[in-house]
Amino acid sequence: MKILTIFTGGTIGTIQGDNYSIDVYDKTPEMLMERYARSAGDDVEFIARTPFFKLSESITPKELTELVSCVEKNLGEGYAGVLILHGTDTMAYTASTLSFALSHLDVPVVLTGANYPIDDRRSNGFRNFVASIDFIKDQYAPKSGTFVVFENNHDRRCLVHLGSRILQAEAFNDEFSSLGGVYYGEMTGTKFRRLEDRVNPSNAELKTPRPQRLKKVPLTFADDVLALFPYPGLRYDQFHDLVDNKKIKAVVHGMHHSGTATVRKEEESPYCLAQFIERCAKSGIPVYSCPSREKLMVEKYITSHDLLDAGIRPIENISMPAALTKIMLAYGNFEHQNEIDYFLKEEINFEFVDFRRAGYGKHRRNR
Repeated sequence: MKILTIFTGGTIGTIQGDNYSIDVYDKTPEMLMERYARSAGDDVEFIARTPFFKLSESITPKELTELVSCVEKNLGEGYAGVLILHGTDTMAYTASTLSFALSHLDVPVVLTGANYPIDDRRSNGFRNFVASIDFIKDQYAPKSGTFVVFENNHDRRCLVHLGSRILQAEAFNDEFSSLGGVYYGEMTGTKFRRLEDRVNPSNAELKTPRPQRLKKVPLTFADDVLALFPYPGLRYDQFHDLVDNKKIKAVVHGMHHSGTATVRKEEESPYCLAQFIERCAKSGIPVYSCPSREKLMVEKYITSHDLLDAGIRPIENISMPAALTKIMLAYGNFEHQNEIDYFLKEEINFEFVDFRRAGYGKHRRNR
C-alpha cells in the first residue's frame, strides 16, 4: 500500500534540545517511518515529501499554497491516501484549506500531529501516526475527504474529525474538538468506527469526491483580510485608517456564542460594531460574522437585529477556522463579488452544520 506522506514539521517533527527548548529536527521523518516498520512490518510504502519543515505557528499562506501544490504534484495512481504530519497550532486552518482545495480527490487526506516531541515519553505522536495509517487502510473508513486523527490526553481516545469542522486545539489540554462538539468517528484498535450522529455525513456521502471549486494554479490566499474578535473594550476606531484607505478587502468578525457583539446607540461610539460596519460599507468593504446560527432563530437578540440592519453578512453554521479560511480563499481566487458570494454560500466539503434542522435543541443534544 502506497501512502503519500508529507512531513511539514510541527511538534511531531521536533525533539527536545538544550535548555529544554523544542525545535524541529530533520531526522524525525526517518525515525517515525523506521519505528513503524519495526512495529508493523513493511505493509506500507511511504512516498515521503517535505515541502517545508517548520513549527506550524510560523506557517503563512505561502506554505499553505506549497502544501496544496505538493499533494497535487505527487499524488499518483495506486495511492491509498495522503498523510500529512503537521503542527497542532495551525492544524485547524490547514485542515480547512485542504478541505476546500482538495475536495475533488478520490483518496482520503489525513492530518495528524503530536502533543509533545516524539522523543518525550508523554508524546502521542507515534500513536497518532499509526492510527492515521490504520484509518487509511481500514476498508470501512471513508475513501475521500479531509480528516484530522488525534488522540485525547485525558482518556487516550483517538478521535477522527472532519477537516472542515475541526476547531483550534484547546490550550490547556492539547486536544481537538469539532463544531458543536460532534466529532466524526473514532479509531478503536486498528478499526474506524463512525459516530452515528445525524449531523455527520454518511460514508456513502463521503465516498464520492466533491466538485473542484478552486481551479486557480497556484492557489491564492487574500492575506489582506482583517479578523476581529469581540471583547468588552474593543475599539473600532483603531482600524479606521485601514478602512478609509481601503487597505483591506474584507473583515471577518467573530461573534459571542449568542451571535451578538457590541452595539452602542450614542453617535460616533468607538465601541459600536454597527457603526463600524456602516463605515466599512462606505469604502466597499464587506463585514462577515462568524460563528452565526440561522438568521431566523427565535432567540435572536435586539443587538443582532441592529447588526443585520447595518449590513453585516453572517456566514452561518460554520466554524471560525473554516469561515476565515474560506473567505481568504474566496477573495484570493475570485475577482467578482458574485463569484465570491457563490463560493461562500456553497457547501464545498461538509463545512456547514445546521444543528437546529438536524433536531438539536438549544439545551440538549438529540442523537
